[in-house]
Parts: sequence; structure tokens; C-alpha cells
Amino acid sequence: MAGEQKAKTIGLVTESEGMLVSTGEAARLLGVKGQTLRLWRSQSRGPAFIVMGSRRLYHLDDLSAWLGAHRVRNTEQARQLERAEKEAAR
Repeated sequence: MAGEQKAKTIGLVTESEGMLVSTGEAARLLGVKGQTLRLWRSQSRGPAFIVMGSRRLYHLDDLSAWLGAHRVRNTEQARQLERAEKEAAR
């Protein structure tokens, strides 16, 4: 019971395989605004998300995987990633 209450107070929803977070909490974890995540969803750019009625939730594993896919070691890799994302958005 105490764990459920704690989960509710920080915007987490428990799931059998892990944790789900709200758009606002996912944005905070990624260091962007919620509006940015909504834009990325509309552009098929951001991390995978889950639709539950009118709610959009993010699994912590998906956030971690998305961040890992965007890890680069130098500016040339960053440019290549940016080009690939722009090309995929077309």
C-alpha cells in the first residue's frame, strides 16, 4: 500500500514488467518539455509510448532504450544521427 501511494505521488503507474510514467514525468526525465514530447509523438520521432484511453504513458525501459539509441561519441556521429532522423521524418 505504501509503495502504491508513493508511486502515485511521483506520477508513476506500476506495470507487471516495470514502470510507466506520464508525459510530464517522461519529459522531466529526458530534460525536455512535455510539449516537446507531444510534438515528437506527432512526428513519430520520440520514444515509444503507450496509449491508455486519452493518456499517453512511457515505459522506463523505452525511455532508456531511446536515450541509448541517441548516444554519440563525437559531433560527426551527432550530425549523422540528425540527418538520419530528418530523412526518416520525410
